[in-house]
Amino acid sequence: MNTFIGAVKPFEEYVKDLYVKRAAKIYGVNFLGELDEGCVTKNRASVCNGLALNVKLDDGPVRIKTRISEKSPLEFRPDTGIMTDTRTGEAYAAELVPREKWVYEKTTTGRLAGSILKDEFNKTVATSVFGCELKNSGQGCKFCSSQKYDGPLFTPEEFSEALEIAGKSGKRLIINSGSLASGQSAYPLLKPYITQASKRDFEWINLELMPPSKGNSAIKKLAREMAGDGVTSLQLNLEFWDEGLRKAFMPYKGSIPKDLYYELMGEWEKVFGKWKTSSVLLSGIENINSTEQGVYKLLENGCVPSIEFFVPLQGTELANMQMSENIESLYEISRLNMDIYERVSKNKDRVEGCLACGGCPTLKPKNR
Repeated sequence: MNTFIGAVKPFEEYVKDLYVKRAAKIYGVNFLGELDEGCVTKNRASVCNGLALNVKLDDGPVRIKTRISEKSPLEFRPDTGIMTDTRTGEAYAAELVPREKWVYEKTTTGRLAGSILKDEFNKTVATSVFGCELKNSGQGCKFCSSQKYDGPLFTPEEFSEALEIAGKSGKRLIINSGSLASGQSAYPLLKPYITQASKRDFEWINLELMPPSKGNSAIKKLAREMAGDGVTSLQLNLEFWDEGLRKAFMPYKGSIPKDLYYELMGEWEKVFGKWKTSSVLLSGIENINSTEQGVYKLLENGCVPSIEFFVPLQGTELANMQMSENIESLYEISRLNMDIYERVSKNKDRVEGCLACGGCPTLKPKNR
C-alpha cells in the first residue's frame, strides 16, 4: 500500500475519499425521504449549497456539500442513514448536517438571515453581494450558475443585521464579489459591506474577485485599500490553466492575463506573507498535466492551489457535458494535494476561504 510523506492515512484511502466526493459533486444526491427544510434547500442549483453530508468511511467522515438531483446514481435515505452507489452497489453510512437555526431568523426588513448568509462548515458563513454583470452581456463563464447583475441583492444594513443574527456561529466570512464587465474592480461596490464586516470579531474575511484589468498601478492601489479595510485573504480563481480552455469557457475572465493574477498575489504577499491567496483549478475537463503546471506556478507565487471537481450544473451552457471518472486522475490529484500540503503544512492555520471550510476542495490537510 502506498503512503506519502505528510499523509495521515494510506494513499488508497485518500483516493476513496475523493471517489465518493467526486461522485456526489458531479451527480448530486438522489434524496429519498421527506424534505426537511432544516437540512436541505431544494431550490438551489449551486454545487455547494442545498445538501450537506457527513459520509462515514472506514478512516473517518468525509464532509461533502452537494445538491439534490433525482437523476443521481447516489441514493441517500435519511431514515436509514445509508447512501448507496447504484452503479456498484456499494453502500456508505451517511448523515445529514443540519442547517444552523439562525438562518430562519428574519431581519427587521423581513429578509431571512439565511437568504443573505449561507452557513458553511467550520463556523464559516458566505455571501454573494450581487450577481454577475458578465452574464448580462453574454460574456459570463459557461459553467457558472450565478444570476445576472441587477444591483446589490441586499443593503449593507441588512447584511450587518444578518451578521448580528448569525453571531458566534459565523466566525469566518467569505464574500463572493460577482463580476463587472467594465474592466473595473467590483471592490467599490463591496466596500460598504466590508466596512460592516470589519466591525465584527471575525477570525478572517476572505474575498473572491478578479484582478482589475487596468494593470500594475490599479492592482497596487486595490491591494492596499482592501487590506486597510480589513480583508485578510483573497480567492483569485483561475479555474483553468490551459489558455484555450480559459478562453473557450470564460469569454471575459479567460481574457484577463495570468500575469495580473500574479501581480495581485504578489502585492498581497507583501502585506500578509505567503498562503493568504488561493486559486481554484477545475478537474475533469482539463488534462491533469496542464493542471499540474498550474499548481506549481501558483505555489511559486505564494498562492495555495485548490483543485476542485468540475460540476455540470443545470441551467448552464455546460449542463450536459459528460465527465470523465477514471480512477487514475484521482491518484494524480491526490499526489498533487500531498505536494501542496507539504508546502503549506507549516502554515496550515493561515489557509482561509473555501479551503478552510473544506466542503468543496479536494485538498484535505491533516488536523482539519
